[in-house]
Amino acid sequence: MDFVFSGEAGHFRLGGTAGYGNARRLLQAGRRRLATEHRAEVDLSTLTALDSAGLAVMITWLAEAQSAGRELSYRDLPAALVATARVAGVESLLVGNAG
Repeated sequence: MDFVFSGEAGHFRLGGTAGYGNARRLLQAGRRRLATEHRAEVDLSTLTALDSAGLAVMITWLAEAQSAGRELSYRDLPAALVATARVAGVESLLVGNAG
C-alpha cells in the first residue's frame, strides 16, 4: 500500500505506508500541502507501516516548518513510529511536537 496525505485548512491525515519506497514522493506531497499553512497538525492514526526513511521525512517537515516560522505538530503517533524514533535518538522531536 502507498501513502495517503489528505486534508485541508491545517488539519491533515497521513495514512498507509511511509518508507524507502515512497519517501521522495511523500516528502514532496507534504511540502505541497504544508507550505501554505502557518499552523498545521498531521494525524498519523491511519499510518500502517513506517521505516527510518518515513521518519526522516517527518523530521524534515518539522525542520522546514520551523525554519519558515510555521508550526507543525503530529497527532496519534503509532507505537511503531515512536519506537523507531526512540532507537534513532529523535523521539523528543516528534513526541515534543505531538498534538
